[in-house]
Amino acid sequence: MKYVRIILCLLLACCMVFGCLTACGPDGPETPGTEGQGTEAPTEAPTEAPVIRLTYSPDAEGMTDSVIVLPVDTDATAVLLPKDPVREGFAFKGWYTEKNGDGERVTADTPLNGSQTYYAKWTEAVDMTNRNHIRIGGFNGITEDVATESDFEALAACGVDEIYMTWFHSNDGDGRYSLEKSMQYMAWMEKYGIQCWYNDWELNELLKNHAPAEECMKLLSVYKDSPSYCGNYLQDEPAGDSFDTLIAAVTYFKELMPGYEMYINLLPNFAPTSAFVEGSFEKYIRAFVDRFPLSYVSQDFYPIDINGKKRAISNTYYASLYTEAAAARDTGKEAWMYLYTMRDTVNAVKDYEPTLADVRFEAGNALAFGCNHLSYYCFDCPPSYAKSTSFGMLKNHERTSLFDVGVQITKEIKALSDVYPRYLWKEICYTGGTKITKFAGKVMPAAADVLPFVLTTDGDLLIGIFEEANGDGCAYMLANNTDINKQAASVDVSFTIPGAVEVIAHIGTDVVTLRPVDGTYTVTLSCGQFCFLEVVM
Repeated sequence: MKYVRIILCLLLACCMVFGCLTACGPDGPETPGTEGQGTEAPTEAPTEAPVIRLTYSPDAEGMTDSVIVLPVDTDATAVLLPKDPVREGFAFKGWYTEKNGDGERVTADTPLNGSQTYYAKWTEAVDMTNRNHIRIGGFNGITEDVATESDFEALAACGVDEIYMTWFHSNDGDGRYSLEKSMQYMAWMEKYGIQCWYNDWELNELLKNHAPAEECMKLLSVYKDSPSYCGNYLQDEPAGDSFDTLIAAVTYFKELMPGYEMYINLLPNFAPTSAFVEGSFEKYIRAFVDRFPLSYVSQDFYPIDINGKKRAISNTYYASLYTEAAAARDTGKEAWMYLYTMRDTVNAVKDYEPTLADVRFEAGNALAFGCNHLSYYCFDCPPSYAKSTSFGMLKNHERTSLFDVGVQITKEIKALSDVYPRYLWKEICYTGGTKITKFAGKVMPAAADVLPFVLTTDGDLLIGIFEEANGDGCAYMLANNTDINKQAASVDVSFTIPGAVEVIAHIGTDVVTLRPVDGTYTVTLSCGQFCFLEVVM
């Protein structure tokens, strides 16, 4: 009788395990918010070895965690994870061996060791509705006194989304700048699908002095309902001691124009310390993101100078970008940056024509730091340089050699439009030679200390680390920072990512699913080139 009881207990235990697994399967109770979703993994295994399909069920606390139950007796050697569970208001961040994302992450490479429970990691969902879109701007997109329709046609052909333009409310004077011209420019922007931050000096003064709303709205009413309108331009590179006045203007503007913002571009870190807050660039940036009711922080830094006949990178470039990117990350704001696209023959250190590799270098680095709004400086040749041999992407309404560079860079940046905006920047690191460490000082960690995988390269590489905002994916921006004087040189980058189901490389305008050789992935980057890697675990 004793042995019969033991046998009956064992049979009962087996039935309970089988019943639990059945209840947790696709015909059992569904996780809240997963109606219509299957919970089983795909029927095809990624390996010829036996696999076990994992199922999940709600826990006793009402889906604080989801669990995976493995059967005790199986000869499976690989894991096929189920479809990601869905929980309203939360983002699924993967399966882990312990609750709250503690322990080890469960991947296809996780060994099976009998019956186990794995837990879903959840974070609050991030509202990405009006955030992290890739936008291309053009500083001095047109020259307001002489612009023609062909200038706007060129902006559209280059893929520029928005420009910064001064608005004039009067037809008085010699007619060089006038309301009539401003209205015509607005009509051309509407025709070519270009938006504008209108630099309305009269309005800005009214806002700073908190003039009656009727006076402000009278000026705004001239252009605010145009499809070209995206906001108002307030100031470029303000000193920290002007913040109080600017904050008051921005706050008042947002009361008058809900849903719109004003544009302010900040100084880079090499400006005089007297222009910062308490002499500190970091406090200057932090004061902006903490105090201004704006969704972004913007700065300009053109890192390439001419030293003799060679290109040299400013030794404060990476630190300036890092300060901006970290402040934006910590406050849930966007980081905006400029790209140098001008031949400035007036200034000796900028007297060079940026190549495709040069502009790629700046674009790749900005993207590696999470910058999603990139503006060309300058698109058209500024009036102050018009009489020199300087030129932008346009000069005297003609497209210069830099125009073709801009077209290609815009294509490469916008090729990421459906991918990059899904991710949020988390950190930056480097690997390779000593150039980046010298420039970055203490702000940038080495890749070996940060990356969860091994990466090697025969050059200098800047690496941006990203996390999917509302999913469990991760991504990495690889930017070739090897000597930009060697424009014909390229570098090989090799890496292993344990547990990766798929690695997708976005290079230039191409999208390639990488295939590992003996577990190692490889990409080749030309001078200044960047690659965005999506990793599916």
